[in-house]
Amino acid sequence: MKGSGVRSTVEVLAVLVVLSASLWAATRQPGYPVPHVQGPTVPQSVAPGGPDFTLTVYGANFILGSTVNWNRQPRATIYVSAHELQAQILASDITTNTAGMITVTTTSPNGPITSSTYFQVEVHNPLRAMNPTNEIVYQGYGGFAVADLNNDNFLDLVGSPGSIGFSTVISDRMNQGDGVFGSGWPLTDKEYPFANGGLCGDFNGDGNVDYMYMIGESRQEVPAPLAVSFGNGDGTFSAGPTFGYFGNQFGPYDPDFVVGDFNQDGTLDVIAGMAFGHFVTFFGNGDGTFVEGWTTYGGDNSRFVVGDFNGDGKLDLLASSQESTSRNGNQFDLNIFIGNGNGTFQPAQRIATIAVPVGDLGAPSYLVTDLNQDGKLDIVFSNFTGQVGILLGNGDGTFQSPVYYTVGSRFYFAFQVGDFNSDGNTDIIVQQNTNSTEFSILLGNGDGTFQPKQKVNAGGFPGAVLTVGDFNNDGLLDFSTGGFAYYEYLQK
Repeated sequence: MKGSGVRSTVEVLAVLVVLSASLWAATRQPGYPVPHVQGPTVPQSVAPGGPDFTLTVYGANFILGSTVNWNRQPRATIYVSAHELQAQILASDITTNTAGMITVTTTSPNGPITSSTYFQVEVHNPLRAMNPTNEIVYQGYGGFAVADLNNDNFLDLVGSPGSIGFSTVISDRMNQGDGVFGSGWPLTDKEYPFANGGLCGDFNGDGNVDYMYMIGESRQEVPAPLAVSFGNGDGTFSAGPTFGYFGNQFGPYDPDFVVGDFNQDGTLDVIAGMAFGHFVTFFGNGDGTFVEGWTTYGGDNSRFVVGDFNGDGKLDLLASSQESTSRNGNQFDLNIFIGNGNGTFQPAQRIATIAVPVGDLGAPSYLVTDLNQDGKLDIVFSNFTGQVGILLGNGDGTFQSPVYYTVGSRFYFAFQVGDFNSDGNTDIIVQQNTNSTEFSILLGNGDGTFQPKQKVNAGGFPGAVLTVGDFNNDGLLDFSTGGFAYYEYLQK
């Protein structure tokens, strides 16, 4: 009825549809995905005092509006492909020994979208060997994640003050800029977060780092949800939502999950392992909540890594899964799931099989990186026989035959990669046994091959090599170990 001021039901519904569409558009941004940086860059280290240079950044979800940042400051960027960007780094950025934090920001109609992943370019003269000389100890620090929690370009820690897998709180430690970490704040208000199962990312799109973790005790036999704590940008956090459920029995392996913008809509999504060998994609709504999406079979006891393995700029999934058990041990397959860019994946392609000897209950460890500076992701893995294996990627989702290097113990050893001597080549650092304090390093030749292992005089306390990073910003990568204590070795 005209002029009555009363709207019909159809009109009200139309308004609600428009408002709903507006709210959806405010969070969903098709065509403006969250950039994904996957190091190393080329070059990954430079000498101080040099001229301007071109930095090549590899990853996924890049578009014409993507810009490379050096310590949060934008640099002139050329779009090469959805997988590659080139940026002009200034001579003023590299005048002294330092670490440049590389992120990528994409300009969208609804504001900037910054990558949750990063890489550090080391500015230091090359060394002939790695000689860690300084040790910083934090008692009672278990598994942790590393991120810049207060936007000061220094890497902070997020972890548990209890033993791995059995904790009642997760807290952070704030880097003072010199590798010394001050007291932080609790991140969680939920009991029993997995001490070794958290990931960082901006899940509500406010530009601050949030923390996602799984609630539950190690190997419990009840379903467990994921939870989010929202970062305030100053190292403090506020409680967020919980969602999903994962498994009715964790068994000998705890569940795994990874994050990335798999449907390229501008919000981070989650892929998590469930019971009976399946994994499920949870699509982010942009406010820290998620909706369950695509599910597929990935294999028993799956472990996940995200990356663009075929160079199309879309995120793919690498998953290891236990395929058989016999008197001779366990057999694990490495499978690639090529992403379609809409949150779904193509059927699994097996790229390698890893045999774990009898008596070893653990799943093989593996990570992805670029070992020969060709922009194609490679794989480093353990096989529980005292060796690390190398799978060089062809850039199309296939890999060359594995090459093995002997590093020591047959049993559980831990490893990480990075350019530890700042010569521009990726190295592998190995803890010979996670119950020992013996370390060694395989220096890279830059072509995907490595020199024989060298002993690293690190000393310290037993605990797996958990992460690497330039914690004191001196232009040399550090590494840390963890168990019941946190140790950091700083190169001087």
